[in-house]
Amino acid sequence: MLEAAASALLQLFTPYYFMLFMIGIFLGLITGIIPGVGGTVALALILPFVMKLDAAAALPLVIGLISPVLTSDSIPAILIGAPGSASAAATMMDGFPMAKRGEAGRALGIAFTASAIGGVFGAVLIAVSIPVLKPLVLFFETPEFLAMSVLAISAVAILSGGSILKGVGAAGIGLLLAMVGEDPIRFVPRWNFGVEYLVNSIHIIPVAMGLFAIPEMLETCIGGAAIADVSAESMKGRRVGLMDVLREWKLVLSSSAIASVIGFLPGLGSTVSTWICYTWAMLTSKDKTAFGKGDIRGVIGCEAANNASAGGAMIPTIAFGVPGSTITALVLVVFWAVDINPGPKLLTEHLDLVYLIVWSIALANIIGAAICYLATNKLALLTKVPAHILAPLVMTVLVAGTLYATASVGGVVVLIAFGILGWFMKSLGWPRPAFLLAFILGPVIERFYFHSVMMYGSGWVARPAVIIILLLAVALIYTGWKIQGKAEHQGGA
Repeated sequence: MLEAAASALLQLFTPYYFMLFMIGIFLGLITGIIPGVGGTVALALILPFVMKLDAAAALPLVIGLISPVLTSDSIPAILIGAPGSASAAATMMDGFPMAKRGEAGRALGIAFTASAIGGVFGAVLIAVSIPVLKPLVLFFETPEFLAMSVLAISAVAILSGGSILKGVGAAGIGLLLAMVGEDPIRFVPRWNFGVEYLVNSIHIIPVAMGLFAIPEMLETCIGGAAIADVSAESMKGRRVGLMDVLREWKLVLSSSAIASVIGFLPGLGSTVSTWICYTWAMLTSKDKTAFGKGDIRGVIGCEAANNASAGGAMIPTIAFGVPGSTITALVLVVFWAVDINPGPKLLTEHLDLVYLIVWSIALANIIGAAICYLATNKLALLTKVPAHILAPLVMTVLVAGTLYATASVGGVVVLIAFGILGWFMKSLGWPRPAFLLAFILGPVIERFYFHSVMMYGSGWVARPAVIIILLLAVALIYTGWKIQGKAEHQGGA
């Protein structure tokens, strides 16, 4: 095993393979900065070129591309309030307020450091856990996945802040809109009102960008000031951000572990893991009132989770050929394109390729974070542009990213519609994270529920693992009520 790991590392540093690896990293960093594109779109675009390569060349290029996207997507989220991808929306909740009060460098330093640690954590997890976790994957069936989804959506109780009623309302609207499109079981169109674009459901990219980016742009334009108070002095705070992450090492490691498990479960992905770990950071914090206003723990938990979940999602992909996320489904296509069959054969006959993936994930996260860290001062130029100039540019990028991701003008309509909805939700104090989490989990819960009932009837609830997970969900809801009661008590005082 050690011999295979050493051989893979030497192979990665072969000039030709390392050149492809670095090309992938630079493409990934650029992709993450552009709102709406994301690693999935970028990987889909380079698939035709990857198919011409051998496995040892294709894997470093692909891993080098998808790993740093989850680092650089925090840059626009923090500096201009426009998440580079849906998973960076959670980072924006506290990162953008930090930038607006002059702590952009600190927020970016936190994001880059936590991302690097989370990415390395995910890589190490792949190396040590595949033999251990194989029985767990075989044990988890549809009811357990359904219970995990219910546990995830129970985070609404925490994400609601001071009003669970508003949180439940926002989540309910999210679940309702998630049902737009084709029934996943009977394949019957529903709630599409005769609109062809809605037959295939509402795309997550315009929803996430509309909910979070457009309201921030509108608020900034109304204020008439610069996009954020980012001076050259404030950008020097990235070293402070690095130390913040090291001081909060328990949160970094716990968020990475939680996100890795979530990434390991098919269908949930990095976007869900970031919101759950944002909730975790809030739960473990003594002062919960600072979240959403620039709390460093909110940025730390999200960024560690973002990158760690990608490593967790690779485990079922490598071990069983079951993608843990959308992007790993494309990685699976890469495996097939280069004549590699995931599963026991890959773990025995091609163990060097498994370690090549491990080294690529770890080094791509470290190198990507280092490049972002060193380029921080240049990034401050984004915020020097007056709002009335930058806002139209950002809107242009949002529209272009939406068109690129959805290939339809309908996506732009969705972007604008959810931008308006996000503006009203922010103005009225309705939690947008609760809406987005419910919107993401809606199809997952529906699919798992139908399968569980068809296979086990009502007996799916009585499975021991399901009972334990659902009890955890109840505990999460109870914690939310306690937070609300405390907030009301402080308000009354």
